[in-house]
Amino acid sequence: MNQYEETIQKIHDDPVLDALNTPEEVGLRRYRSRLSLDGIGYITFGIWSVVKIIASLFLSTEFYTKMIGYMQTEDEPEELVKLVFGVFIAIVCIMTLLVHFKIGVAAIRYSNGTRKTRGFLFLVLIMIVLTAHGLSTYFTQHDYDIKFLDDTAVASAIADLTGIFILIDMVISASRIKRFRRLQREAKQED
Repeated sequence: MNQYEETIQKIHDDPVLDALNTPEEVGLRRYRSRLSLDGIGYITFGIWSVVKIIASLFLSTEFYTKMIGYMQTEDEPEELVKLVFGVFIAIVCIMTLLVHFKIGVAAIRYSNGTRKTRGFLFLVLIMIVLTAHGLSTYFTQHDYDIKFLDDTAVASAIADLTGIFILIDMVISASRIKRFRRLQREAKQED
């Protein structure tokens, strides 16, 4: 018998270790770990989203001047328009961080067992739809002509696809955690 087989045999001979490695426990640990990592990843993705918003304003002066031009009338000074635009961008950045933080922390808490409900999944589904809808804006203008595919549009689309993957994995992991917890309860009731 090699060392691996001896270790497996010791696990099966010890009732405590064998109970910790039932298929339900192994599955529960796997999906709890995945959901926790998804939560951390989505919080990080929120920070990336804010950096992307701020960088797009500084790097795309054409967009910035166009937005200021739309907001400014003849009666308003340019400084006031810039201030209002800055406050609006700050609110968008804060809201983005809050939504990502809320989803990420709720996923981590659910994976740790400190949160019993899966209500955060409703917000996750909304974010999946919004992010998927927003993907088209990287490649089309308002008149739906294909834009020149630059590196930033492709990189942003890949980042958003990664965010969608994280959100979908959250839904899958949360549903599997619920299933394994139910199987675990049923196994305890049989004993």
